[in-house]
Amino acid sequence: MARQHLGCLPNKETYAILVDGLCCEGRFVEASQILERMVIKSYWPSVATYNMLIRGLCAVGRQYEAGMWLEEMVSQGNIPESCVWDALLTSFCSDMVISDAGFLSAMLEQLKKP
Repeated sequence: MARQHLGCLPNKETYAILVDGLCCEGRFVEASQILERMVIKSYWPSVATYNMLIRGLCAVGRQYEAGMWLEEMVSQGNIPESCVWDALLTSFCSDMVISDAGFLSAMLEQLKKP
């Protein structure tokens, strides 16, 4: 980050704003890299941040990377919105890799458990 040399270290909100801005620009690979830094620093993203990145990655055909972030999101106790499930299913099905979408049903079952 550019401001580290001035003593201004990025916080959770800074990272979330960067991810949001990059997603709005369609720069999902860069947004994913920023989210990785965020998680490494134990700044857990909000549901909205995860949702935006996952949907964006699906839109550009990176459903496997989106699936990785979905797993991370769920492991943190967050429940994705229905639009995220729809984006993932649509992405897997449009690329004719329906068999690889099986992990989604397993994850849904996991979320149903108390």
